[in-house]
Order: sequence, then C-alpha cells, then structure tokens
Amino acid sequence: MFAKRLSKIFLSVALAVSMFSCSNRIGPNADKSELKGEVTETTIFPGGPKQSDIRLDASNLKEGEAYSTSGKLTINGNIPKNVTLSVDDGKLVVNGNIGAGSNIDVNEPIVSHTENDPGYDYSYNTFSGKFEWHYDFLRTKTVVDGLRYNDPEPAVQVNGSCGENVKISSNGKVVVKGALIQNKNQMNVAPALK
Repeated sequence: MFAKRLSKIFLSVALAVSMFSCSNRIGPNADKSELKGEVTETTIFPGGPKQSDIRLDASNLKEGEAYSTSGKLTINGNIPKNVTLSVDDGKLVVNGNIGAGSNIDVNEPIVSHTENDPGYDYSYNTFSGKFEWHYDFLRTKTVVDGLRYNDPEPAVQVNGSCGENVKISSNGKVVVKGALIQNKNQMNVAPALK
C-alpha cells in the first residue's frame, strides 16, 4: 500500500517537473543555437551588476512555444501568436508587435526579508497518528520590500502593438507604444534603497 502511494507521489512530482521544464532557454545557456542571440554583458540596472543583454530576432520564436531567460532581452520583429515568455531579474524590449494570446512575464530584482510569523498550523502528529492543530513558534514568512533598483526605464517596453488577449505581467513599469500602461503588479523601490 505504501509503495503504491509513494509511486503515485513520485509520478505526480515527475509530471510537474516535466511540465515546468518545457520552456526553451534564450541566451548564452540556450540548447538551440538559434535562441542564443547576440549576447553582451552590461549593467542593466543603475548600480547593479553586469548581466546578459540579449538581442534576438523574432523569427527564431515559434507560435505556441514557451521561452525563458534572465537579464535584458531585446526582440527585433513580431512575436508570434500564443507565445509564453518569462524574463527573470531583467527587462524586455520588443521592437515589433506581440501576437494574439501571448503571455509575457517580466520580473525585476526585488528586496525581501524574513519575519517571525508564529501561529497555528494543522499538521500530522506522528505520535498520535492523526492530524492536529498546534501552535508553531518558529514559523516565518517572507516579506517583499520592493524593487531592488531605482530604475526610471520600464521593465517591459513594446514599440509595436499587442494582439487580442495578450497578457503582460511585471513588477515594474509597462510601456506600450510610448504609453505607460496601468499595472496592478507594479512595485515601488524598497524604502531603504530610495
């Protein structure tokens, strides 16, 4: 019985890992040569470290595919329909249009800290053999203070238009065709860094 449960858990974890690893890497660590692009190392954020600045031709992106990278990514040309693109600790510039149904997620570096958060938890008690409520004095939570860098440039800049049902998510500024877009996820700079 235990072995059967364990095999189901393993199968579920393996399936979840395979689903998240289906993204094509862009930049110097790309598996496909056409996704390596032109890479230089530069300072992307004021006062920040040098990071990859990647320039990629949009013709290398395929409809319905998922892509990920970190640093600054500049895409020259039109992004195809239904593309999922994730940029961590960086920025995105699109010199073209974004195809319908695409999902863009760009996150700038953040500052966070850990705080004590004691409270009640519901967990399995191995001594009694059942689930019980208990008070956890050691519980903590991560609190996001804000963006790491005071950067006037947008996290996402689209110099063309966006097709229907395009989703752009970012913790920084989003600009499309020169207009600042209302962004409910936009953060302020962390107070200690202003």
